[in-house]
Amino acid sequence: MPSGVVLLGPWLEYTQITRSIRENTIYDYVVNPRVYEFIHPIMGDICGGEDKRREMSPYFGRVKGMCPVHISYSLKEVCVDEDSEFSRRLKEAGVDVEVETNPHLMHAYQLFFDFIPEAASTMESVVSWMKRRLTS
Repeated sequence: MPSGVVLLGPWLEYTQITRSIRENTIYDYVVNPRVYEFIHPIMGDICGGEDKRREMSPYFGRVKGMCPVHISYSLKEVCVDEDSEFSRRLKEAGVDVEVETNPHLMHAYQLFFDFIPEAASTMESVVSWMKRRLTS
């Protein structure tokens, strides 16, 4: 089993348009309405067929017995609904999970650590978490 997994604003739910996708694309600089309008119609092809969306969606996968997880996301990004629900499911299943949230930032804000102080702080937290997992 891996020592752990880091999820940075993960897109996990491939079967439906969540509330946060409908409402937060107007705030999200990365996944704006145009990006979503482009990707959603071809998601079935990416998954290997429309009937495979649920099967390929990590959101619906088995979480019991998963390795430790560090998940971070913004409370205004397009994936906040599925990320918070997935985090809840991980905790409920007894998975060692660390959740870090930040308000008012866009999807995958963590990747902008050279420009956004909150992203730098999150990445410091991620690196610290990884070091603890790799040395234990």
